[in-house]
Amino acid sequence: MTTDTDSLFPLQYVNEIIHCKSAEDRKLLQEAILVTEDSADAKSFTAEQFRKMSDKCGEYGLPNLQQVTGELAMRAAG
Repeated sequence: MTTDTDSLFPLQYVNEIIHCKSAEDRKLLQEAILVTEDSADAKSFTAEQFRKMSDKCGEYGLPNLQQVTGELAMRAAG
């Protein structure tokens, strides 16, 4: 039985479906979406976690999320 990984980890964001390559990618993108929608969630992540989110957003062509999470990484780093 073959599986199509594109269908295993889909994530909806702004009226489009993002076909994540892995569960980890989906988790990072989902966290990025959450922190951009609710800044209170941002306090529970480290600078390194924000950098990972930002890098992953860049890989998936999500420049707005990449920018916001990149800025949050810089703020969290002090």
